[in-house]
Amino acid sequence: MQIFGRNIVLTALELEIKLSRIQIAANVQGDSIKKIKKLVAKQEGLEIKWLPPQLIDKIAGANNVHQGVVAEIAEFEYEDLHVFIPKLLKEKTLPIIVVCDQITDPHNLGAIIRSAECAGADAVIIPDKHSAEINNTVFKTSAGAAFTLPIIRVSDLKETIDFLHKHKFGVFGLAGEAESSYTELHYENPTAVVIGNEAVGMRKAIRNNCDELIKIPIHGKSESLNASVASAVVLYHIVDKRGIR
Repeated sequence: MQIFGRNIVLTALELEIKLSRIQIAANVQGDSIKKIKKLVAKQEGLEIKWLPPQLIDKIAGANNVHQGVVAEIAEFEYEDLHVFIPKLLKEKTLPIIVVCDQITDPHNLGAIIRSAECAGADAVIIPDKHSAEINNTVFKTSAGAAFTLPIIRVSDLKETIDFLHKHKFGVFGLAGEAESSYTELHYENPTAVVIGNEAVGMRKAIRNNCDELIKIPIHGKSESLNASVASAVVLYHIVDKRGIR
C-alpha cells in the first residue's frame, strides 16, 4: 500500500510504522523533509530514493496529492471481531466502540477515526461492503490515527451488533429524529455508538437492532452535524459521564 504526502509519511515514521520504501522528488526541501531524513537514518535497511519530480508524479498518480513524497507500507491489517472484542473486555471494563454504517467517503471515515482516537475509543467497526476502506486518504484525514486505532472489518453489521449485544454492549444509534438526547442516557455498560451515512443515515435493519436511538439537538438552522463532529460530541460526553480524564 502506498501513502502520499510529507506529513503522513513523517507521522508513520514517528509512530515507527514499518515502511518498505520512501521515494522523494529531488527538488523538494523543508523542515519536514529534514525530519524524514533524520528518522529514516535511524531505521536499519530503510533508505530514501531521490527521483525526478515527474517520476514521483507518475508513481503517485494524477489523483493523489503527494507533495513530492511517496512511501510504501504493508497492506492494512484489520482486526478480527470475534478475537478482538473478548480480548478487549478482559482488558477494559467499559470500552467504547464506534460502528460505521455505510460511511463511503474516505474523508469522512478518516475524520471519524480521528475523533474516535482523540476521545479514547477502543476501536472502529466498518462493513466490508458499501464502505470506504482504509487507504491513503483515510490515513491523511485521520492525521495518522488510523495507524494506531484498531479497525475491525466485518461482513454483516446486523450480526456484528448481535455479537456486541451478546457481550453486554449497549448499542446506541445516532439519528436526528430520535426522541432521546444523547445527554439523557447513562452509558453504564460497554458502549457502541452507531454512525450512519450522512445523506441517508443508518439502514433500517441496523436502526432496528440498536438498543436506543439518540440525537444531538440542533439549535441553529443547519439540519445536522457532519458524521465526525457528531461522533466526537457523543464520545466525549460518554467519556466525561464516566469521569475519564
